Amino acid sequence: MKNNYNKTARKILCAVLSVFTLSTAVIAYAGEYSVSIEKSYVSYYEQNGERIAKQIKIDGHLSHNTSEKVFGYMYDSSKKLVDISDTESDENGDYTITFTPGGNVSDGAAEVKISTLNCVNEASVSVDISNMGTEAAIKSFSINGKKADISAGKVSLTMDSWTDLRALTPKFTLSQGAELYLNGEKQISGESKVDFSKSVSYKVVSEDLKTEAEYSVGVKNPKESQTSGGGKSSGGGGGGGGGASVFAPTKPVENKPDTKDDEKTFYDLDGFEWAKAYIQTLNSKGIINGFGDGTFRPGDKVTREEFVKMLVTAFDLEGDTDLKFKDVDSTYWAYEYIKKAVSAGVVNGISDTEFGINTAISRQDMAVMTYRAADKAGRLKDITLDTDAFNDESDISDYAREAITYMKSAGIINGIGDNMFNPEGTATRAETAAVICKAIDGGERK
Repeated sequence: MKNNYNKTARKILCAVLSVFTLSTAVIAYAGEYSVSIEKSYVSYYEQNGERIAKQIKIDGHLSHNTSEKVFGYMYDSSKKLVDISDTESDENGDYTITFTPGGNVSDGAAEVKISTLNCVNEASVSVDISNMGTEAAIKSFSINGKKADISAGKVSLTMDSWTDLRALTPKFTLSQGAELYLNGEKQISGESKVDFSKSVSYKVVSEDLKTEAEYSVGVKNPKESQTSGGGKSSGGGGGGGGGASVFAPTKPVENKPDTKDDEKTFYDLDGFEWAKAYIQTLNSKGIINGFGDGTFRPGDKVTREEFVKMLVTAFDLEGDTDLKFKDVDSTYWAYEYIKKAVSAGVVNGISDTEFGINTAISRQDMAVMTYRAADKAGRLKDITLDTDAFNDESDISDYAREAITYMKSAGIINGIGDNMFNPEGTATRAETAAVICKAIDGGERK
């Protein structure tokens, strides 16, 4: 106890002396040098494989790029001084200073202040301090906004619509300070991609490393026995696309109607009468399919690769190229379709290295990709371009304007009402069917 008292006393004396010295040095160095804080993060003092104390580390820099003593002070939410620390910056002026607030610190916001003898300013940053977490638990778990049920070491989630389960990015919260691992690799909420096509076993480790918990995670699609048709898609014809992740089938399904009566192939088209003829036409040609249960799900979104499959099939696109997209494996069901579409100049990736698998296609990208596919197939007609622009013309990306102008003039695309096109809105299965069906014939000139 006496040693701890003496240590604290020495720290406070050091702090007082440094403040006094700093005040006398400001006259000489005012306006010349400054200290900055670049980041703060949690670290731990470990001994024999156990975490003995929780620490806060601060990385920063001195503007005069030289070695110098750096002083730090940590105050809790009540402005009480809870720790004092010092360190030496390196020859480049970079420093890392460590605070160990103690085992009985009050959880919550704290403030760290950093100063040096030769810097006129005092840098500060807010940090969260807390005692060491002892629990290992998954508190919440979701995929694409769909929340999972968590009970007795099991996480269960049924997606709202068909989804490619092989590369999903879950979001989760854990007990205080705990970490989540899959096959020994630390998982980051909202960043780590996981194959949920089979059951996944997670390990949760408490912050103090003394408690572990196993969780079995099962993710499934609604009515597991169903397969998807080629109607969904997303993505960008030339500049990107946005939207939610939706289902991409693991392999192309057989192109055959759901019932023997082609006029009544799908029973869920009420409210989509405007698209019924287009849907039935493409279904009869084997360009799109239903879900095997008599449904087409006309309002569902469409992924980039699903839309590419539709275009390649509809316009008989051919070609071969080396794909450099990291998210398109050669074993992926849509690999050959994507390769043909890229080779034909119909679609690009959302970046040089990423195609955008499972991304929902925007309306403007649907128009661009269809325009390019129809042009490649020689289906575009000579028309008089419509000079009446959509009211939201300014929202349309530059790369998409030519295609949308033509497609509107040819009667291949329409607005959503009030002369609005909604370029960033996601396209539905019904919309993509109508657009492709019209484009096959070069449009329906007004």
